[in-house]
Amino acid sequence: MHRLRELRRRTDTEWAKADFLLLPTSPTIYKLEDMRADPIRLNARFGTYTNFVNFLGCSAIAVPAGFKSDGLPFGVTLVAPPFHDDALASPAAAMHAAANCGAGCAR
Repeated sequence: MHRLRELRRRTDTEWAKADFLLLPTSPTIYKLEDMRADPIRLNARFGTYTNFVNFLGCSAIAVPAGFKSDGLPFGVTLVAPPFHDDALASPAAAMHAAANCGAGCAR
């Protein structure tokens, strides 16, 4: 808990330098058959870039960003300091509209 408090204080300094962070939502995406074969290990990878959001109480919103060359979806997450949810809504909506991909694959 002491280490987490220290890290929160350090992030306050960094937040003064940026409005928000733009990160991949996940380092990869898996097909259903892969997830069924190894759900615990593969699920653990999904938070690679965003696990800190929960620990530091940050605001965040995930946005569909299009599709990769293999046809699988790709998304990004906008992250802001705690209690800045409203500040993320406008850039997230603009990014989602610009991606022109809907909420996912419509097959």
